[in-house]
Amino acid sequence: MTPDEATAVYSKGGYCASPDAMKGINLFTQLRDANVFVKDSQGYTADQMDAAFYAGKAAMMSAGSWAFGDAPADLQSNVQLGGFPQPSGGSYDKPTAYQGYTGSGFFVSPNGAKDAKIGLVQKFISAWYEPDNAAAYAAASNGPTAVIATGTPAAIDNKITAAAVNDVPKVVDYAVMPDTVVPGALDDPMIRQTSLAYAPGTDAQAICSSLDSLYTS
Repeated sequence: MTPDEATAVYSKGGYCASPDAMKGINLFTQLRDANVFVKDSQGYTADQMDAAFYAGKAAMMSAGSWAFGDAPADLQSNVQLGGFPQPSGGSYDKPTAYQGYTGSGFFVSPNGAKDAKIGLVQKFISAWYEPDNAAAYAAASNGPTAVIATGTPAAIDNKITAAAVNDVPKVVDYAVMPDTVVPGALDDPMIRQTSLAYAPGTDAQAICSSLDSLYTS
């Protein structure tokens, strides 16, 4: 799907009615039935995936920068980041990757908000977000978007994170992420429905119908 259509379908439904969405779902079923995915992948945890890949037991994985810190130093130079190859008829010009943004912050309790204490709370939070401190935290957590946002790039020791910051944006197009446009109330139901799509024999029509049902129930 084009970015505009993906945004519309993810936010409002209409998978079965979209020829391009159905092309993608049909391609998924072909890959699934060709055993491209690990066995029982719908129950595979992120930790299991990371461990298998970094132990050399899997050829590739889809992961965010938070997983880069688990990579052994002697393996980092051998990991090649990239996007998913464009299928025939795809709407992007380059391989596609996902790029998402998360936020963090501090909750101040009623006790901390008291006049006698709020000044100390302010000093603590201000110190936390000093550029050097924020950059160091971003580097330790392998958060490339945060490293860029500080305006003073931190020294990146992890070679995979460095590639994510310096190389990947030049060779990929960033596709629309469902996480950013699917209504929040559908997050958990969507996870359950998409996990069912990995069951052998589940055809594309059944998959799109189950997804569309979430938007009308």
